[in-house]
Amino acid sequence: MPSSRGEVVIDAHPIASRSTVRAALQLMDRLHTNVLPVIDDQSRVLGIVLRKALERGCVKMGHDPDECV
Repeated sequence: MPSSRGEVVIDAHPIASRSTVRAALQLMDRLHTNVLPVIDDQSRVLGIVLRKALERGCVKMGHDPDECV
């Protein structure tokens, strides 16, 4: 348990940076979340991805979510 104020512990389920948009959206649906940490091949955190960003950047633009990475 964290002892310092402001520290947060979450059960993170990362997604690989080379994963498709569809894979990220499916993982979000399964986990009931709207955000995922993105990791590289060495499991280093690169950042986070938001559902809204995926939907705006790929799905709403008419791209195939299986093709978007």
